[in-house]
Parts: sequence; structure tokens; C-alpha cells
Amino acid sequence: MSPSRLSSSLRSRWRPACPPLATSRRARGPARAPWKASLTGGPKAVTDPDGHYDFNTWKLRVDRFLPLAGQLNGYVADGTLLAFMMIDEPFVKNHWGGDPVPKAAIDQMAQYSKSIFPDLATTVGSAPSTLQGYSWRYLDVAWAQYTARRGPVTQYVSSEVAAAQAEGLGLVVGLNISKGGDGSSGFGEPKEWSMTGKEILDYGHTLLAQPYACAFISWDYRPAVVERPDVWAALQELAAEAGKHSPTPCKQRGNSRAGRRLS
Repeated sequence: MSPSRLSSSLRSRWRPACPPLATSRRARGPARAPWKASLTGGPKAVTDPDGHYDFNTWKLRVDRFLPLAGQLNGYVADGTLLAFMMIDEPFVKNHWGGDPVPKAAIDQMAQYSKSIFPDLATTVGSAPSTLQGYSWRYLDVAWAQYTARRGPVTQYVSSEVAAAQAEGLGLVVGLNISKGGDGSSGFGEPKEWSMTGKEILDYGHTLLAQPYACAFISWDYRPAVVERPDVWAALQELAAEAGKHSPTPCKQRGNSRAGRRLS
């Protein structure tokens, strides 16, 4: 599926970025939807030779965008950029040479991000329940991505909202569309089934009913999944529902600029 078709129908996007892409797409005109951007790439791009997370390597990836900081901060101000996904799945040990990324290191990343992009929300690909036990100073947002394996969706999202509130973090919710189903679709691999349109609607409406959520961003939009008619229709219905959600701050620690309609 082409990015233009996705962009015309859905209300927000998560996108890995490189310096040329970060400005060229925005230069074509005002964004149709806010972006949640990753500036650093996957785990292999930010590890040392032994496969462990390395702050200096991560920092070098971010520093590629220093010449564009003025432009990117402008995109934050006009609502094009919603958040910086600094790192994904930091506590999955086999992504990081057997050692999870320390929570203090995550806050260090967020602190560095704010030295360049002071108003850009900082987020991480982890649910609030995995981020407990640390006093966050610079991290702004957690990401609760639901899969059927996590049990009843109502219980899941209620627990994650409570954890986010206790930690002073904003909350992005979403679905693992391609690998988070209950098996009823018959598509995918055991334990990694893609979702049906019905699942997407059942789970998605429950997530969108949470007023604390500031954005709805799912993973991922591979053509073999989203081009199925039931899935595409469900995504369009959820996009319309998200547009009706009351504006909710992604930053919960006193930054008024963070207020944004759920996307």
C-alpha cells in the first residue's frame, strides 16, 4: 500500500526518519496528520560491537539532525511532529546483547533530546507497566500496544492508564495489527497471527474509549494485512472515531504545547 493512501485515510503516522526525509516530506505542504518519528533506527544502529546499547552511538544518530533542528522545531510548533520515538523495546534482552537498556539511560536519551528539541515529546516503545520503579524527569510518553496475548483488552488498558498516571507519563495506545491477533484470521504464524477487522474494531474502540490516551498509533501497516477489505474498513472506522476524541495532552508534566487531538 502506498504511503499516500495511508496518509489520506489515517490520522497519524509513525515513521523512521533520515535527515533528507525529515524535511522533504514536510516541504511538500502542511502535514495531513501528526508524525511520531524515530530518528535513530533499530537496535543494531545504536549498539556497541558486543550488541549492547551505547549512548554515544545513539547520540551520533540523533546528531545527524542538528543542522535541521530549527526546521524540525518548527514542525513541532505547527503540530506536524508529535513525538520522538527514542528507542523501541528497550527491555527485550535479546535485542541488546542480553542486557536490557537501563531506565536511567532512557531518561538520559530524553534529556539529550530536549537539549535539541525542547518542545518535542519524548517517547519509548514500552508500556507504562514496564516503566515503573523509576522517577522520570525527561521521558514524557509511554506506548501501550495491545495484542490478544495480553488478555482482556478492557483490563489491559485500565491497568496501563493507571500505571501511566502514577508515573506522570502521557499515553499512546494502539494495536499490533500484523502479529497481535487471536488466531481467528487464519493469517500469519502461530502466536503471531494478524488481526481480523472485527478484532481491530473490538480492541480499538475499547482503547479509544480511554480519555487519558493522547494518540492511537498501531504497528504495522504491511500491505498483505491492511489491504484485506475487513482490515482496511476497520482502520478507517477507527480513524473517524479517533478524530472525535477529546484533546488530551501527551505531556502530562505541565507543557501546554503538548495538547493534541487524538490521532
